[in-house]
Amino acid sequence: MHSIAATLQDIVDGLGLRAVAEPLVRPTTDGVAGLAFDHYGADRFKFVAVDATTDRLLIGYSSNGQITIVAETSLLVDGDVPMSIRLDGTTVTVSIDGVVALSHSFYSILNDGDFGLYNQSGTSSFESLLMQTDDP
Repeated sequence: MHSIAATLQDIVDGLGLRAVAEPLVRPTTDGVAGLAFDHYGADRFKFVAVDATTDRLLIGYSSNGQITIVAETSLLVDGDVPMSIRLDGTTVTVSIDGVVALSHSFYSILNDGDFGLYNQSGTSSFESLLMQTDDP
């Protein structure tokens, strides 16, 4: 676990419980940045992020100001990283350039909290964000 200070820009309030959310986000960072989801407060959320300092793709969560990484894989970070993130029930799946790179199942549904752009460290920018859902 790591103690962090993170910046979150709220973009979407919670979706319906049966919705499948598929955001496409393109972060460029020299630190750690991505998408926060299932957000209920400054220190209570889950995230998918690119860590440019260690060339890793991360899935994790924040609870009581502590960051826990639950899944990770190597990723060559060179410029922006087009991430397609699928939130379906309790499972988050991350694809890079259309190829599944990482997945993790949590113990609770993922799409009932807020969504936001996430910056844990460094300077980050987000070229685009496209949010799709099957929520009627």
